[in-house]
Amino acid sequence: MTTSTTRKMTRLLPLVALLAWLTMTQVVSAQDRSASLSLTATDSVVAGTAMEVTATLLDAGGVPIAGELIEFSMSVEFLSNSDDISIGSASTDESGVARIEFTPKAEGDHFLTASTSSESDLDEFAETEITVTPGPQLYSELSPIRVPGANVWMTTAVLLAVWSVFVLVALRIWQIARIGEDAGGSANV
Repeated sequence: MTTSTTRKMTRLLPLVALLAWLTMTQVVSAQDRSASLSLTATDSVVAGTAMEVTATLLDAGGVPIAGELIEFSMSVEFLSNSDDISIGSASTDESGVARIEFTPKAEGDHFLTASTSSESDLDEFAETEITVTPGPQLYSELSPIRVPGANVWMTTAVLLAVWSVFVLVALRIWQIARIGEDAGGSANV
C-alpha cells in the first residue's frame, strides 16, 4: 500500500465509523420502541352509567412511556353491519396510563379497544370485552306543548270522542235501514 492510499483510507475511516454508529443507533432505537399496551375496564356495567377505561403503555423493559396519544373505540352493530366508533382519546401520563370516562348506552356485549395514535411510531393494540346490562330509560320524547296530561289524557279523550261519533253514526244507519224495512214490509201487505 502506498502512502497516499493509506492517507485516503485514514480520512475515510472516521466517515465510515460515523455511518456505522448512525446505523447502529437507528437499529437500537427501533428495538427500544417496542412496547406493550394493556386495557382495563369494568366487566359489566348498567347502560347509562359512567365507567372509567384505562390503558397502560410500557416499553420492552417494563418502563412506562409518557406522552403517547391513546385512542379508544367500541365495536357497534346495526342491522348486519358492524364497525368501531371512537369513544375518546387521552395521552399517557408519567406512569404510562391514559384514562377516559365513558358512558355506554347500548345493551349487550361490546369490545373496547385501545391503540396508539396513527401518528406514533409505536403500533400497539389492546382489546377487552364488556357487558352492558339494561338500565333506566335513557331517552324520552319532549312534547312541543307543555300541558300536564296533554300527551296521554288529551289523546285518549280525542280518540274516545271520534270513536263515539263513529258508533253513533253506525247506530243511526242501522236504525234508518230498519225503518226502511218496516215501511217496505207494510206497504207490500
